[in-house]
Amino acid sequence: MWDWSNQPQPKKNSNNSSLSGIYDDITKTNHKALPYSYQDSLSKPENFTIEEMHNHVELLLEKYKLPNMQLILKDYAPQSWIEMDNAFSEYQKARVGFIKLIAYKNIDELEKFGLKDSDIKCLKEGLVPENYNTHIKIPFDFGGELSFDNFSFIRTHHTHSNIHRVLDFQISKGFLLKYKKIFIPYFNGRFYYD
Repeated sequence: MWDWSNQPQPKKNSNNSSLSGIYDDITKTNHKALPYSYQDSLSKPENFTIEEMHNHVELLLEKYKLPNMQLILKDYAPQSWIEMDNAFSEYQKARVGFIKLIAYKNIDELEKFGLKDSDIKCLKEGLVPENYNTHIKIPFDFGGELSFDNFSFIRTHHTHSNIHRVLDFQISKGFLLKYKKIFIPYFNGRFYYD
């Protein structure tokens, strides 16, 4: 779903700078002026072939400013409620362990993110500073394992939220339901710098 900030911005009208004039400019903006690839692909994504979805997801990676991510097509293997319940406490322990590991072993990498000593201290206590997140690179329902190799440390905004926008697009538009698979934005290593 497009939010207002992603819509083409109205041209500034130097003759009319009033609030009503700005409103008129916004409502008269030609919203069909999107690049052809977005116009065409947003028309019926539930009918996409796998190749068409791949191409569209590549455009989404560009739109959401997620360079250096590769796409991995993974089959959907949903966990049962019992499996999810059993895995949750193990996930929480592993997550804290991962956070502490990077706090002690990857200080240079954390400083590249701009974390301060106080932020790194929080990590050493198993807490994540504001606007940072641990991310499961391959979700469990798509074959991801509960291992440190599948954990990463990224910014919540915009990286983590935009990765989920890419995933949610495929889910909400019926691609997952139709093909029982999804394209996962993936990167190597423990850290992703946007």
